[in-house]
Amino acid sequence: MHIQQEPVIDAWYRDAGGDLFQVVAVNPSDMTVDLQHFGGEVEEVNLGAWYGMDVESVSAPEDWTGPFDDLMRDDLGDNGGTAMPEDWSGPWEKLDREEFG
Repeated sequence: MHIQQEPVIDAWYRDAGGDLFQVVAVNPSDMTVDLQHFGGEVEEVNLGAWYGMDVESVSAPEDWTGPFDDLMRDDLGDNGGTAMPEDWSGPWEKLDREEFG
C-alpha cells in the first residue's frame, strides 16, 4: 500500500524492499530530497520521485552507525570517563553553604 508522506529531515524510512534510509536534506529550490541509505550510500531523488516511492516511517535503527564504516567506538563521545569536570563538587555544596554557612 502506497502512503504519501512529506520528507522529514533526520527521519528514518523503510522502502518496499526493506532498505533503511534517512532523509538528510530537502531542497525546495531544486525540488530534490537527499537520502542516506543505512549502508552509507547517498542518493538524490526529485520530489516527484519521492512521492512515488512506497515508504514507511520507522524508528532510527538501534545501530545508527551503519553509514559510518570508519567510525571507532571512541568517536561516539563516550570514553568511559567521568562526565563532569574534576573540580565540580556538585549542586549540593552550594545548598550546604547557604543552609549552614
